[in-house]
This record gives sequence, structure tokens and C-alpha cells, in this order.
Amino acid sequence: MLSLAYVEHTIPVQSVVEVDEHIPLSIAFGPASPDHSVYWRAKAGSHTLFEVELSSVTGQIRSVTLTAITANSVAVMAESLPPNTVPVVHGIPCINVSSWPSSAAYNDRFFDVMVDVHLCVAEDGCILQLGGACLLSQLVVCGALRFGFDEVGVLRVISIPLHDVAHRQTLVGFSQR
Repeated sequence: MLSLAYVEHTIPVQSVVEVDEHIPLSIAFGPASPDHSVYWRAKAGSHTLFEVELSSVTGQIRSVTLTAITANSVAVMAESLPPNTVPVVHGIPCINVSSWPSSAAYNDRFFDVMVDVHLCVAEDGCILQLGGACLLSQLVVCGALRFGFDEVGVLRVISIPLHDVAHRQTLVGFSQR
């Protein structure tokens, strides 16, 4: 899983959230960087793929993409996202990348795991959940996004606001495929 190494507080980061009927959810952070990227990919069965792009040097999250998801992994809520009840830190999460090989070989850039991925679509946003339900102990707020970490610092939740009704409707459509 993705373990929090530290939070970068000094970098103002803009994020771009894209939602469409082919790639359910894609979020890109900040400008390009000269160091190469590594990719953590979560697969759940043959029809769900979630990818996190990280800086190979700092572990800073560069992008998050839900490439595909099965209908039974999508839940739709008629209410708003739940309020925050855990400590909050502002900045961009930097993930521990020390377990990745230090070579720049293409095959060494990917770390694949089998883990459940769930998408919960609420009235005002959505939550990506990695693994089963758990208690969060810290939120890292990066712009409008919230990254939730459990008691051992593992990324378990990403909360994304949805300001466009069409984006919500597109994500709800994935529950009906």
C-alpha cells in the first residue's frame, strides 16, 4: 500500500479533476518535474484499475487515475460527503518510494497490488476507498482534495469535490454498467 513519508507544505499545488465516460476519474497535480515517475497500481479483479503516479525522487503524488471500475464497486449516496472528524494537515502527500528499484528501467517503474477499490458518489463529491473500511487518523488537504491515511500512515481514502452536476451523473452511470 502507499505509506505517507511526509507532507510537503511549501508547494502551492493546483489540481485538475477530469471525469468522463471512458476514464471515470483523473486528477493531475502541479507542473511537470524533471525526475521520472513511478506508478502504484491497484487492481481488483479484471475490471478495476486505479493508478497513482509518484515522483521517483520525492514520492510526491503527481496524478491519480481511476482507469476502470466495476458497477458493484460503485455506491451512490443521496446525501453530502460526511464531515471531517480527524486531524488535518495542509500540503501535498509524499509517499515512501524507498522500496522501488532505483533504476530508470521501464519495468521498474510499476508496483502492482491486488486491493479492493470502491467509489462512493455523493451529492457534492466522491470518495475513492482503497481496501476495506477503516478508521482514518489523519487527512492531508491538498487544495480541495483530501487524502485520508490510517493509523499506520497508509493511504486509504481520497475525497474529491464535484462542483459540476454532469460529473456526478457520469460517475453515477458507472454504477449501472
